[in-house]
Amino acid sequence: MPRPRYYLYRDQARWRRLTNEPKVIELLSRYKIQPINLADLGAEEQIRKVSNAEIIITPWGAGSAISVFAPVDCIIVELSPPNVSGALGSFGFAAICGRPFIRREGHYANAEDIKAAGLPENPSKLKVDADFSIDLADLERHITAAETYRKNGLPVVALPGRPVGKIQ
Repeated sequence: MPRPRYYLYRDQARWRRLTNEPKVIELLSRYKIQPINLADLGAEEQIRKVSNAEIIITPWGAGSAISVFAPVDCIIVELSPPNVSGALGSFGFAAICGRPFIRREGHYANAEDIKAAGLPENPSKLKVDADFSIDLADLERHITAAETYRKNGLPVVALPGRPVGKIQ
């Protein structure tokens, strides 16, 4: 049986929101990646879902630490605002487990982007909490690389010259 693929969305978040999330979800649906909100599930159900996942795509901070319960071969794609360099959460767990991991930085959203997305003003003024958008073509390249890895056991290469497969 095929393993599930999840996108962990943050529809109730007050910051670190994807301003183009509806388009991201539309793109992901073409790859059979199901959006789920972990806040809607109890702890046991969260762990049950994640523990069999093939691919998890998650905005930075969207409960991404739950990836510690993902299988060792689960590919984690973390979406983040620019300039995120943290080594904790899903990145740290990937390093410890030897799990394939990709972190994609987006582009900062300004007040007009946030308003156009129909989102309320971001109450945080911290750069780490900035709202952002993700380039859809770039995200699609990562999904294609992840699928190739899953089918063939090849290294995940997101962009030419930038291997992002198993962390060594």
